[in-house]
Amino acid sequence: MQDLRALVVDDSKVGRLTMQRKLEAMGIRVELAESGPQALDMLARQPPDLVFMDHMMPDMDGFEVTRRIKASPAMRDIPVIIVSGNDEASFVEEARQAGALDAMTKPPATEALESLLASLPSRAEIAVAAAPPPAEPRVEVGALVESAVAALRTEVDERLAAQAANLDELNLRLTDLAARPAPDLAALTTDLEQRLAAGLAGQQARGDSQAAEFATLREALLARLDAQAAELAAETASVRRELARVGEQVGRLGEELRGVRVDFETRFAGLEAAPQPASRTDAEASAEAAAREVAADLAALRAEWATLEARLDESRPEESRLRQWVADALAASGPAPATAEHESVPPGELDRLRTGFKRLAGMTLLGGGVLLVIALFALMRG
Repeated sequence: MQDLRALVVDDSKVGRLTMQRKLEAMGIRVELAESGPQALDMLARQPPDLVFMDHMMPDMDGFEVTRRIKASPAMRDIPVIIVSGNDEASFVEEARQAGALDAMTKPPATEALESLLASLPSRAEIAVAAAPPPAEPRVEVGALVESAVAALRTEVDERLAAQAANLDELNLRLTDLAARPAPDLAALTTDLEQRLAAGLAGQQARGDSQAAEFATLREALLARLDAQAAELAAETASVRRELARVGEQVGRLGEELRGVRVDFETRFAGLEAAPQPASRTDAEASAEAAAREVAADLAALRAEWATLEARLDESRPEESRLRQWVADALAASGPAPATAEHESVPPGELDRLRTGFKRLAGMTLLGGGVLLVIALFALMRG
């Protein structure tokens, strides 16, 4: 590396030794300084070929030391490299403004050091740069004035020629504009007014059409609502008539049930007043079994009626009142007669009892069916 000698300035011992090993591996002799004042003293005694300057130091930072080096005529030609952990472009520019040749990251990579050292000027180039410039030859004043006047004339002629070319181009443009026909402003204005009128007329026609469509739609909607209201009123009247008719039927059914109850009470009273035989025959046992069967059938009918009541509880209040009327009519018929083991029923009376029970069962089923139809109708309407 041209037998270079470098000065490493760093307040950190580790930083100094790391930089020393890297530079000595490249064949560069290294001297170390641990502060800015020490570095300035060493530079004054024996200037090196290159300085690697740490940025942050306690007594004097690297920028200040670099400024002092560049301010000294004896040291200003020594290249200074700022070494820091900051590698931003603004920091590098600040280092160059302070007088440094460049800035490198700390610790610098070997490739970066090699590239930097290869770009450094040689000692001969530094000596030539440091040497005073040669004396300029003396020039006579008259010749200098004549040369300046000739150059000024040449520049004035060139500018005049350029302005003449620009004037010729402007004249051509003016001639072309004058040759073009003038626009008919009145025709343009009339055409614009016609277009605006046509646009406004079309917009008005579209607005009228939309208003007519809205009115038609409104009338259709009102007619549909009126039709639905009339249909609903008719259905309501029909339901009311049907409920009145069912109420009449339930009333008649209650009257018939009350008549059947009176008939049953009369027959059972006669059965209780009849003399009881001392012993039971097979016919009596059969009659008792038949009576129990009738009681069981009546219990099954009452269970079915309870199911109908549960379903009717979900219907409307009108159907609930009808269900209550039928329930009151059934309750008025009284409980099923119980047959004791010592009771006996004549065969003829048993036949009449079965006939009456069948009639009661038929009427009960009829009432339950009517109520079921009403409940289903109410559920469908709901």
